[in-house]
Amino acid sequence: MFIRCDVTNTREPSAAFEKHLAKYGGLDICIDSARIGNPVPFYNDQSDGSCSWRYTINVNLLAIIECTRIACPDNM
Repeated sequence: MFIRCDVTNTREPSAAFEKHLAKYGGLDICIDSARIGNPVPFYNDQSDGSCSWRYTINVNLLAIIECTRIACPDNM
């Protein structure tokens, strides 16, 4: 099963996990593999778009934390 989602939008990963759980009934493993690179060093980056250092942090760090939080059961 492949579910495409924007990992920077907190609703989309939640919906993806819900679809998975609805189909398979559970989750055994979660591999957070969304990664991007920013060709502009953060200290030179003046953009607000999809290549900005903030977007890179949102995908490479915050999305990983959010997906892991969603995937982990409450009783861990």
